[in-house]
Amino acid sequence: MSRPSAADAAMVGQATAPMERAPRRWLQRVWGLPYIHARQDWSVVWPALAAMPREGVRLLDAGCGVGRWSLELAARRPGWHVIGLDRDAAALRIAESSRRKLHLDNLSFVQGDFADFRSLPAFDVVLSICSAHYLAATGGGGALFNCFAAALRPDGHLVLYVPRAANEAPWLPFLPRPTWHDVFTAAQLRTLCIASGLTIHRLDGEVGRAGTAVKQIDILAAGRWRRAALAAGLYGVECALAAWDRRGQRRPGDATLMWLLLAQRRSSSTDRPLDVTPPPALREAV
Repeated sequence: MSRPSAADAAMVGQATAPMERAPRRWLQRVWGLPYIHARQDWSVVWPALAAMPREGVRLLDAGCGVGRWSLELAARRPGWHVIGLDRDAAALRIAESSRRKLHLDNLSFVQGDFADFRSLPAFDVVLSICSAHYLAATGGGGALFNCFAAALRPDGHLVLYVPRAANEAPWLPFLPRPTWHDVFTAAQLRTLCIASGLTIHRLDGEVGRAGTAVKQIDILAAGRWRRAALAAGLYGVECALAAWDRRGQRRPGDATLMWLLLAQRRSSSTDRPLDVTPPPALREAV
């Protein structure tokens, strides 16, 4: 793996700032996207992606939405081939418009269901950011992980960022909680990986107590109160807490809000065949 450069430390949104109009373009070049949740997610996942080779990586962004991650990755890594996949046609129209503005020839978007999607050659990396829990909460996690494995080439990598089970998260009792799905535990992720032929290389708890407070404080700053709350400095508080959380030393037993899973598809010929036929719930939820 290559060593990340100083430019790789840039926040999400800085590489895609040229598609924005001034003065937002100028601000985004300096600060990145202002959305605190996007900034938190990026600070966890991007270092793992930045350590991968700069050339020849074929990456699938599964559930790409409007393409925020796909666009940013393709702009930062011209030597990668990135495909963004989503079922939402309206979201993909926005993503494609952004791609054209940035003139990214190494990026394409595909509309479709992940359960039905097939690509040759298979992918070096499958990326799933804050989406797998919707299906897992309905009992379709096993089928989804089989699809992850089927989309990967032998020895390819799954990069998964998902919420942790609600009762394991370090919620602050005096602040409101966001809606949360009661998945995943470490045991659940290990079981899903073993059953689908994936070997776990990293399973790290991410976003500690201070970072969780950011999620809860943001609820207070939502809706009609957002302008007043930001004027009162809540956004500054959120950014400070998020930065403090990133710099904190975390131990394996600490309560966290999220999981970062890095897993690799096994290449042994003795692995059991993958069953990639999804149940109806998968076709409805992915």
